[in-house]
Amino acid sequence: MNEYTVLKLLTGQDIICMVNKTKTTEQLIEVDYPMLIINVSKGNAANLIYLKKYNLLSKNPSTVMRREHILTSYVPQLELVVHYKIYKKY
Repeated sequence: MNEYTVLKLLTGQDIICMVNKTKTTEQLIEVDYPMLIINVSKGNAANLIYLKKYNLLSKNPSTVMRREHILTSYVPQLELVVHYKIYKKY
């Protein structure tokens, strides 16, 4: 079973992905189609958000991460999930 989530890493990066619950252990978490969230501030205007593949050079759309490198996680807003579904195909 997969669910959409945003992971805040200790590096400060935010990653939207689908957590693969069947391949997750106590120490490791496998995520499918991870995408880096890039927030660009435009002064007084609204912030822009870009999505970029997290594992750009990998053939495999999955990545395994150590849980100790994840600071927190949360469920993303619906608008972010909609954009993620579009861009993860590329």
